[in-house]
Amino acid sequence: MTAPIADPHNIRVATTGRMYLATSSAAKFPITLLDEFTAWGPDWTKLGEFDTDAIEYGFSDDIEELRSWQNGVVRIIVKGRELTLKANALESSRQVVEAFHGGSFGPWKPEGTTVPGVSALTIGTTTARPVYKIGFEWFDGDPAARHTWRLQLETVQVSQVESPKFNGENAVKWGMTLKALGKGGVLAQWITNDPAVVGS
Repeated sequence: MTAPIADPHNIRVATTGRMYLATSSAAKFPITLLDEFTAWGPDWTKLGEFDTDAIEYGFSDDIEELRSWQNGVVRIIVKGRELTLKANALESSRQVVEAFHGGSFGPWKPEGTTVPGVSALTIGTTTARPVYKIGFEWFDGDPAARHTWRLQLETVQVSQVESPKFNGENAVKWGMTLKALGKGGVLAQWITNDPAVVGS
């Protein structure tokens, strides 16, 4: 017989969510928690739809174990921490494809002549990937009492990409891993209005 769950009211399901990207270091995170239908403002670009795997949150510590002769491990020292967000973007928008490649779209100029209505992104042999600000939110609960969880990351770079497949049977997916670099000793920050946290 299994033990009863202590408080099922504290169980959350990320029923929907969204991710925003800012290219300007001056972009400010919203100072209030907004519903999922309210945009963040002109400095932020919504990265659109993701596949059903949604957002995978990766978090780990790089540890060193201190051992004694008599008692084995007596202390664990955290030498560093890593936080990543992994997602498969479904929208082939400018912002998504630019983030995936670490480049920018501009006018297409074959032989020096601009072709109206056509853009091009040049993939270089090397690149210095841009640094972004990322805001990730997920929501649970009915609209009248929505629980909002927001993850704010001040400095992020794309650290890994997954090869998209181009065929007539599946949507094109731009798979990216976004790695938090940290700023001022802060890797990221969770913000929530969830009573399971606020009321404790």
